[in-house]
Amino acid sequence: MTESTTYNVLLSGNLKSGFEPEQVVEAFARLFKLSPEKAGAIIGKRFVVKREVELNVAKAYRDKLVAIGIDVKLKPHGDADELELEPVEQPLSKDGVPLEAGEMICPKCELKQTRAEECSGCGVIIEKAHKVQEQIAEAEAEAEAENPEPPTASTPAAAGDANSDQPASKKWLIAAAAVVAAVLAALLWYLFAV
Repeated sequence: MTESTTYNVLLSGNLKSGFEPEQVVEAFARLFKLSPEKAGAIIGKRFVVKREVELNVAKAYRDKLVAIGIDVKLKPHGDADELELEPVEQPLSKDGVPLEAGEMICPKCELKQTRAEECSGCGVIIEKAHKVQEQIAEAEAEAEAENPEPPTASTPAAAGDANSDQPASKKWLIAAAAVVAAVLAALLWYLFAV
């Protein structure tokens, strides 16, 4: 069995001639569903957009990015120079102090500890906790994109929830998740009982 070559899609840090930086940032933000601030932090820097994709997928990414004015390179995964392209941010503790090599902060309980797969304080699996945080951030971004204005006291959603800490869109999301969890639990109970 032969392993097919996969590619990384890399931003070179340069814009194509004839494109205004503001327009490129705006188009990049729309394309990747990012805030303009996050998109602006990426544009103009060398950055890995997508890792280990098939050639046809990499070309599709390249074509879309070139169309909005970004210079893109495709590199076979495993090239030695790919490691320096993605910006590395040094993680910080709660007090803003840089962490030492081999240290981490638990995404759930925020305990500073030696890097591990599981938190020594709360027992959460670190990778899963990060994925949950990413899903929550994506859901919040989608909710914000659908309803960019927060409800005011004059809107019906705000009038009924004047003493609430959460917007109506989050309450619906939480309620829907609870219903799905209850249905799945009942289904599993039924399957085990049978």
